[in-house]
Amino acid sequence: MFDLVTHQRFDLSVFALIVLNMITLSMDHYQMSQTWKNALQISDIVFTSMFALEAVLKLFGMRCFYFRDVFNIFDLLVVLVSITGTHIFFLSN
Repeated sequence: MFDLVTHQRFDLSVFALIVLNMITLSMDHYQMSQTWKNALQISDIVFTSMFALEAVLKLFGMRCFYFRDVFNIFDLLVVLVSITGTHIFFLSN
C-alpha cells in the first residue's frame, strides 16, 4: 500500500482529479436547470468520495508518517469539511 500511495502516478492521478473537480465546480451558473444542478451534485459526491478514498489509502499506506506532511493534514481536513458540507446539504433538502 505504501508503494502505491507514494508512487508518482498516484499523485498525478489525484492531481488530475483535482483539475476535473475544479472544472465541474466552474460549471455552476445562473438559472441552471434542475437536471444540471442534480448532475453537479452527483459529481460533487463522486469527487468527494474519491478524495476520501485517496485519504484513507494514504492513511493505511503511510500510517503515522501521513501526519508528518502538512499537505496530507490539509488534504484530510478538506475531505472532512467536504463530507460534512455534503451531509449538511442533504439534511437541509
